Amino acid sequence: MPDHAMLLALVPDAPEWSINWATIWPLWPELAALYACPQDSIHHAESDAGTHTRMVVEALVADPE
Repeated sequence: MPDHAMLLALVPDAPEWSINWATIWPLWPELAALYACPQDSIHHAESDAGTHTRMVVEALVADPE
């Protein structure tokens, strides 16, 4: 498990507000299982929970509020 300082370093900050996925995903290898978790394409066109999770987090970070 990453330490507190490492986790804080992953929190996006202005002005870019971007997520460093290349650093985050290797810290929690179990997150890879999300890509094997299918979703109903009627409600989630992205088809798997891993892609959906990334899209949700990126949308939250992009929200100016």
